[in-house]
Amino acid sequence: MAASRWARAVALIVALTSGCDGSHETVGDATGRGTPLRVGVAMVDVTPTSWELFHDTNGNGLWDFADGEPYDDFGRDGLPSAREPGFDPTLRPDPDGDDFDPVTNPTGTEGNGRFEPVWMAGFDNAHPALGVHDPITVRAIAFQQGDLTAVLVACDFVGLLTPSIEPALARLRSEASVDPERVIVASIHDHEGPDTLGLWGKTQYESGADPAYLARVNDAIVEAVAGAIGAIVEARIKVADVALDLGLDDLFLDHRYLDPARPPRLANDTRLPTIRDADLLAIQAVGRDDETIATLVSWSNHPESIGSRNNLLSADYPGYLRARLESRLGGTAIYVSGAVGGLLTPLDGAITPYWNEAGERSTDPATGRSWIADDGFDKARSLGFELAEQAADALSSVEPTEPDHLEFRRRESRLPMENLNLVLGLVAGVIPGSSSYFTRDGAGLFDFSEPERLQSLWLHPHPGVPPRSRQCRHARHRPGRALSREPRRARREALRLRDPGVRLRHHRLPGSRRSTSDEGRSGTSRAGRAGSQRARVLRAPQ
Repeated sequence: MAASRWARAVALIVALTSGCDGSHETVGDATGRGTPLRVGVAMVDVTPTSWELFHDTNGNGLWDFADGEPYDDFGRDGLPSAREPGFDPTLRPDPDGDDFDPVTNPTGTEGNGRFEPVWMAGFDNAHPALGVHDPITVRAIAFQQGDLTAVLVACDFVGLLTPSIEPALARLRSEASVDPERVIVASIHDHEGPDTLGLWGKTQYESGADPAYLARVNDAIVEAVAGAIGAIVEARIKVADVALDLGLDDLFLDHRYLDPARPPRLANDTRLPTIRDADLLAIQAVGRDDETIATLVSWSNHPESIGSRNNLLSADYPGYLRARLESRLGGTAIYVSGAVGGLLTPLDGAITPYWNEAGERSTDPATGRSWIADDGFDKARSLGFELAEQAADALSSVEPTEPDHLEFRRRESRLPMENLNLVLGLVAGVIPGSSSYFTRDGAGLFDFSEPERLQSLWLHPHPGVPPRSRQCRHARHRPGRALSREPRRARREALRLRDPGVRLRHHRLPGSRRSTSDEGRSGTSRAGRAGSQRARVLRAPQ
């Protein structure tokens, strides 16, 4: 039983965050096979602390600058001088030194006539944050066996491109004592966090990425990696591969999922062909004292359950999932997104059982049927708690084992960039590090190519136990409708790069065919679609 579970759920994590000219492969394999595995974990809070706010007079969640919607020109500290600590109108009229003056303080941000918010990523341009609901974090988990140390970093952002994090990668060897080529920096693809790609600024022609904040993120990555390595202790591993029943039949009969005997549809695929990875992978590292060190969870669904009208920074459902796991199991929880595709979503008719703030799954006392969570923080909390409970329950029935060895693989390549909007954003400098993505061919023409780094981290259970690929579930495929070119190309590329016995889960960088157009989908249309599909659903009690 244990060998079978390991064979199915061996830990493979793939991240695409980097680029290079040409392609190559590096392989790391612990020489000390059979030696104890060591695991460490760390977390760094990178929640923005202050910024300028706007007044959402029409309540649509967007800054309608063309209509003259006002904002507070208080500077990036979010405070007028009179409210800054130590203010004195005569002796200290500008305690923070941020008052703008074209001669004496041209870098000042207060009163400079520019709106300087935290732009939120994932849905629309001109979408500023108005506050913080829950922390934005950078989390790292380090695995060490023999002479190999590998680290996975998970960030609560929509995405990070390598030019933005090169400063951190360059510091890892000296400040964290780890080879940067053995570090995977991934983003959970959070649609409720700060814009770190630059695609969601005031307009599509203006970057939403703040260089000062990206510098802070780089510091956090180094701190998290160093902290995880510094906390390494001997560990054993539990692995649970939970086959979520997503209710793939009768897709639009929402009322059927109120029956306790039927599963809720936690994820929808809103584009053909409908492909879902129903497996939730959970890996728990426990110390020699059986106390939890860390729990790592991966699932394939967009972290966008709160919706497009939210103006509070949040880690969406992964934040609730992590908090619930830490409450139940202890230690630090880390979430990484699987293949979220185009487009796996918890919105647009996906059904989530309602969990209240006390952590209880609520039912209608008259019928015994589950209440259903509306979109927003109710859905984020309910989805996170639902997934955490399934992961924790599955892990509780698994005995910890000691992996035979640790393995790390990496390959880099450049693929043609076909997203015109992304190309224009690179040319205009909207995306940080734009020049890194251009190469010249022999004729002197620019070749717009998409840099991709495929990295995989394996925990092998026992000698001679081969890994087995996880199969995606095809809910439906309409005869006569060919698969799009992008999935075919992705599959070909994954197969071309795959070594014998190694499974690669293929992702694409933000800015591939779906990113710009998909992330700018109208929240109104989504709400309309979701509302019409949920017309018969029992609502959670108010």
